[in-house]
Amino acid sequence: RIVPSAEDRAVQLKLRIEQDVPEHLIGDGARMMLCLRNLLECAMPPLIDRVHGTEVSLLIEPEYLAEKLIHLSFSVIQSIPKGSVRPKPNNPAAMMQLSLARQIVRAMHGSTTGKAGGKIDIKERKETTTWQFTAAFPYLAVKDPRSRPTFVTLTGMRVMIVSADIELRKQLSELARSWRMLPHEADNAAMALYLLTRVADEEDGIPLVITSNEMPVQDGFLLAFRIKNSVKLKKTAVVMLAKTGKPGDAIACRESGISAYLRQPISGNRLNEALSAVMGAQDDDTESTATLITRHSLRESKAGTVLLIDANREHAMAAAMTLKKFGYRISTADSATVAYIEMEQDKYDVIIIDPSTSGFAEMGIESIPDALRAKLPANSPNIPILLALAEDMSSVEYGYSGTVVKPYDKEELISQVARHILRKAPKAAT
Repeated sequence: RIVPSAEDRAVQLKLRIEQDVPEHLIGDGARMMLCLRNLLECAMPPLIDRVHGTEVSLLIEPEYLAEKLIHLSFSVIQSIPKGSVRPKPNNPAAMMQLSLARQIVRAMHGSTTGKAGGKIDIKERKETTTWQFTAAFPYLAVKDPRSRPTFVTLTGMRVMIVSADIELRKQLSELARSWRMLPHEADNAAMALYLLTRVADEEDGIPLVITSNEMPVQDGFLLAFRIKNSVKLKKTAVVMLAKTGKPGDAIACRESGISAYLRQPISGNRLNEALSAVMGAQDDDTESTATLITRHSLRESKAGTVLLIDANREHAMAAAMTLKKFGYRISTADSATVAYIEMEQDKYDVIIIDPSTSGFAEMGIESIPDALRAKLPANSPNIPILLALAEDMSSVEYGYSGTVVKPYDKEELISQVARHILRKAPKAAT
């Protein structure tokens, strides 16, 4: 009921639940939902007074513990854009909804504490109005076990892609199909929830959702929260792609049940790796606490990061499989254009390049190191660049750190990479 009202009034809904709020509360959930629904409706301007850009947020945060009860603060906040005229506060519908919410708050306070009390405080500022009340709950101090990420195949897996950006949806769907996944699309959160629920009723469901952080009415955080708090959808993994980030996003991701948070633009290699890690965590039954998967956490979990620039698909795949087996994180590029994009989006410990790759072949062997280093960040260390050739030759005088002979020999490849990353060569994963 809330979402259609928000859509009609051009209101953006937001939700924030602080990290210290227990996951397991004991109380009258139906009565609490009715109270919050009335307050949220009260905070939405009537159609005749609607202000485009209005936000209505629900904030839940802990206040204190006493007598085996946790006291939680619930705040509904209406924010209007600067310079806008505040909606009339005393329209009959809003007054009735506020009155109902007050009655419910008093009833909940009495049933929990056995004492009279319970009220809704209203604070008005220039551009915000806040309705706030406190409720007490018995609680269970336990958390569901979460799992460490392991990497699994994505082949044949269904994925829901949610974004208001049609070009982004198209790009992600094409990537998913290239990995032999089965993509579904939705242009808003309400449509995504409808499709996810319908598929869950008819079949095994869609195990993975990729969503934008910014969407009309319900943003990606609210969508994730609703998925994780749905009986039918709570096992669905949610990955967020953010065009813009802000302080507190990581906390908001954990509060909303988001498994991975990745900044855009992101390469196909990195996205594939993140999705594999997320779904690996879903399949792992070990009782451990999973951390939010980010580009940085993926990097830190590996022995080192290698950019392999080679137009020979067969050679590149063989080398990538070998390096992955020994714990390295790999990005591959089959042209200068792709290589430069990868270098903009990630940090690398070693670069391996076949000089015959498109975009580099025209430069000549001696010019390639300078061209690659020109694309590195100004504060980047002097990254080793290995020349991949069919014959062994000295390449140091051309600005390379060494030579790797093609077709790639497993032992030599691992030895060269480990030596130039300045780490002890890792043991093969079992």
